[in-house]
Amino acid sequence: MVSKPSATTEVALRDEVRDVVLQLRQQDRAVSCEDFERLARAADQKVTRAYCIPKRNLTEDDPTKVANAHVSVVIVPTEVSFDTVFWFDSDGYSDVTKESDVGRKTIPLWYVTGGQIQRLYLGSSTVFESFNLNLSEAGDGYDLTFEYFDGKDWTTLTTAKPHGLVDGTKNLTASGLVTFTRPSNWSPGYVKDVNAYWLRISSSSTPKTKAKASRIFRDLKERVSHYLEPRRLLTTRVHVVGPRLVTIGVHVNIYLKPDAVEETVKNEVVKRLTQFFNLEVWPFGRNVYVSEIYRELDPIPGLDFVTKIDNKQIITVHDATGDRLIKQGDELVAIKLNENELVNFSESKSDFAFPSVARGREV
Repeated sequence: MVSKPSATTEVALRDEVRDVVLQLRQQDRAVSCEDFERLARAADQKVTRAYCIPKRNLTEDDPTKVANAHVSVVIVPTEVSFDTVFWFDSDGYSDVTKESDVGRKTIPLWYVTGGQIQRLYLGSSTVFESFNLNLSEAGDGYDLTFEYFDGKDWTTLTTAKPHGLVDGTKNLTASGLVTFTRPSNWSPGYVKDVNAYWLRISSSSTPKTKAKASRIFRDLKERVSHYLEPRRLLTTRVHVVGPRLVTIGVHVNIYLKPDAVEETVKNEVVKRLTQFFNLEVWPFGRNVYVSEIYRELDPIPGLDFVTKIDNKQIITVHDATGDRLIKQGDELVAIKLNENELVNFSESKSDFAFPSVARGREV
């Protein structure tokens, strides 16, 4: 005699069937460019843009060369800093987030004197599976432990499955990439009133030589590449890269309306151009037209009109080759961008002159 399934068993079975159906509905295989772009964004919430270029290997010296069975995925941004970085020692918690970013001061990692607890906390609003640790000075004698918060306690990441921890720094003896498989029970928690997914790093031994970190960051290219690898077709080679940035400068004489303040107008000019050439919105490979500069600057309050500075082109580009400049006669019309390129507007490479002769439109 077969007993009738209990209500609890039926609910569990129904939930299991639902989960299987939902997983089947999810597209987890990258075939088309749309698939690669969608999955690249799904790899990490920090990836805001993805652009797929088929039959290209953008890691080669000639990115325009046709490469059958290759796909390049361009992502923005390519790397991000951690939301919060804390250093903990006998003096308590110290916020070293700015120091962990590029161009900042170095972070001393552990003192060579023992007898006190010292830890480095890496906090992110999203889960992650790798991070880069660049050292300005290598250390010696460390025995690192990496821990995550499971909602109740700190749990050690191991080199065995399921974590598969790989310390590319080799206990802070060199700069390197630290990778692991994200724990299924990794939970956000509070450290010094900051809620995040935390990774805690400590050393069970007192180092002989203190290491100093110049930068700690997440490499999104590595993350996206790792995510796409098992989802690609076996015959497809995938390359995850960042966009090639074409740095441009804008050079104009700015004529002001009566009573306009020069500094105010200049600040607005820089603001408008920065927003217009924003990496987050500029289409990949879209040309930059001179006429657009006039159009963007024309509505600025206090600005009457703009002209070229002597014989200098209104737009200059760092690699101004003949193939990149689009002209009508001797007059520049646009700057050409290739399909993997975005615009990087540089205020330092621009000139905004305010002629002292006559304020307002010349007649």
